[in-house]
Amino acid sequence: MKPEQFLTYKYLFPVLKTQTTCDLYFRIYVLPIQVPPLRNRRAAIPLLIGHFLEKMKNNLKKDIPHFTDKDMKLFMDCSYPGNVRELEHMVERFCLFDQGADELFSELRDLSPAKADEPMYDRFFMEKNPLKEAAKEGRSRAERELILHTLQYCNNDYAATAKKLNIGRSSFYNKIKEYGIIV
Repeated sequence: MKPEQFLTYKYLFPVLKTQTTCDLYFRIYVLPIQVPPLRNRRAAIPLLIGHFLEKMKNNLKKDIPHFTDKDMKLFMDCSYPGNVRELEHMVERFCLFDQGADELFSELRDLSPAKADEPMYDRFFMEKNPLKEAAKEGRSRAERELILHTLQYCNNDYAATAKKLNIGRSSFYNKIKEYGIIV
């Protein structure tokens, strides 16, 4: 039996019905392969993009849009939480909709199910103390939201907002400047 046939539903379903999950795990777990996430192997992105562009060119049987250096930079800067499959889908969209990468990435930010202000937790792992950095960002975010809510509650009156938040007006002005709040 070929290795790729072993992982088919036709073969696995009878095995799952007769054997325990633990036994199946040890049958499959002969050689563990650790593949780091795509964000940790940025050098592979241009190679994968080239492969996916060639694949799309063969599948579509037409010329694909020109891939500029700017497009490559945008593709390189993305974090790809879905790893290689997400990169492949992005390249497919780039080819199918014949739009620049800047338009593609701006659309994806708009369509993203996550809120735009939700933190991307993976970047905290690059810090010396990830929990401390996450707490710092969480505090900043909470302060900003509380200031915005209180401003709305106080009808955008800075003095009343500062008093309600129990901070001095100069501290309040520093906070709205720090968070870029414009009323």
